Amino acid sequence: MSFSKKTVKKAVLKKCTFHLSKRTAFCLLFTVFFSTFAFSISPATQVFLRRINMLQSDVNNPVVVKKYMQNMSLDEKIAQLFLLNLEGSSFFTEKTEYNDGISPGGYLLFSYNVADSTDKIKTFTKSINDFYVTNNQIPPFLAIDHEGGYVNRLRKIYGKFPSQEEVAQNFSSEQAFDKYFEQGKILKELGIHINLAPIVEEKTVDNQDFLDNRSFGSIENVVSYGNSCVSAYIKSGIIPVLKHFPGNTNDDPHLGLPKIQANMQDFEKMILPFKKILKSNSYGYNCAVLLSHAMLPQVFGEFPACFSKEMVTDILKTKMNFTGLIISDDIYMGALAKNGYSPEKAAELSILSGVDLIMLSPKKFVNLLPSLKNLYLSNNEFSQRIDESCAKVLSAKLQHKLIKVEKSENSYSQMFLTQGFPELFNYELSF
Repeated sequence: MSFSKKTVKKAVLKKCTFHLSKRTAFCLLFTVFFSTFAFSISPATQVFLRRINMLQSDVNNPVVVKKYMQNMSLDEKIAQLFLLNLEGSSFFTEKTEYNDGISPGGYLLFSYNVADSTDKIKTFTKSINDFYVTNNQIPPFLAIDHEGGYVNRLRKIYGKFPSQEEVAQNFSSEQAFDKYFEQGKILKELGIHINLAPIVEEKTVDNQDFLDNRSFGSIENVVSYGNSCVSAYIKSGIIPVLKHFPGNTNDDPHLGLPKIQANMQDFEKMILPFKKILKSNSYGYNCAVLLSHAMLPQVFGEFPACFSKEMVTDILKTKMNFTGLIISDDIYMGALAKNGYSPEKAAELSILSGVDLIMLSPKKFVNLLPSLKNLYLSNNEFSQRIDESCAKVLSAKLQHKLIKVEKSENSYSQMFLTQGFPELFNYELSF
């Protein structure tokens, strides 16, 4: 299926046109009426009208996103909450798209998706974006898990990159910033938006077998080098992902469900690096957090972290004031699948806990849509959570320029100007 650029643009604008709310329209009509008879417009009214323009165009408080969501189908809304695997490494087409053309929140690239040259990778990532724009769908985030060490997805074209442990042992935090900044620029050039790094867990006897050389080491090192890594990726235009909140054990979550034997005091120490890194900066949508599947039965009961509303919403969102995207680990991992959690149930519990992006190792999410749509229509809390996370994902895409706000002249602008009003505009999402 293909469309001309003119046809696509027309369809996008038709779908995305911003309509003023009834309240705003009433205020505008009132001020026009007032100015017609009073022959003047007060400074307060001018400030109010300018504020309308600011609210519509501000990517940090995008009213236009919520207006756009009113025209989205329920399938499209729910789809924005999934981070999927994908097939191929050369060109993205209908043959490698498995979800009826509905764009997900993002795709996660593995080594088999990374070609042997930068030009081939850029061609592949561009083809993903172009496929969805052509089909009038919001482009997905493209993510990669590129920590360094043996988790090095770019090895075929850039060779060795040191593990986090090696970085902490051999470089200062300033030198680490430079190394991660260069990696971020490479990822950005390749068309990637998110990197699932760094790990900001302290290495202890209780998790050293699982983490191996993937940690910066002590809490002091994790905070210092973690800050350097996060800041470097943000400066290069990449969204870093702090992981795995709140922590891990020596049990591999791919195989079973880790249980952390810890009390509240132990828990507070575990999450200290997350708190210090996130508290020292106001990152917003420039940073994300990835949850582990570990449970802390002594503190939060028999719930994996990604299912715990107390851990995700009450602590990470509210107490720690984290406003960025929250990502679950793969809900098809053995940690969940072997403990009675179907993908449908895992998706439901993750969303209710406060998760924004659900990681899926399969390439399809449409098989999960029927049960999630039923929940949306029957459960008010669930529908509110879907809408909240969809808006967060779209706002993050707006801030990182996958989509944009376009300004066009309001049809009443000239009339307003003759009455002394500030110029007014319509604002629309486009991609």
